[in-house]
Amino acid sequence: MVESFTNCIKNAQNASLEVHAGTPRMQPYWWNEIINRIRKECNAARRKLSRSRTRKNNVVTTRLEDEYTKSRKDLKEEIKKRKEKVGRTFVLNLNKTSGDKATN
Repeated sequence: MVESFTNCIKNAQNASLEVHAGTPRMQPYWWNEIINRIRKECNAARRKLSRSRTRKNNVVTTRLEDEYTKSRKDLKEEIKKRKEKVGRTFVLNLNKTSGDKATN
């Protein structure tokens, strides 16, 4: 009796709740595998640093702070380089297509 009542409640809940898959996110136009790898390394360094702060070991924490700072700097530099490269390519393609139309 209790099991059938529980099953009825579960079935009613499942029937009434909609399942949302969410909207798929598109990656930024400048994203690539190198940035993805560096981002993962940066997040790993940040997590290690966060865990070390709870252990109160200043020597290890200082070393991990330096690693995280370097990793974050590398990520920012790579993103900047990639945006510049993609921007230049976009402008070159834009000039190329607009030049074709101007000659017609």
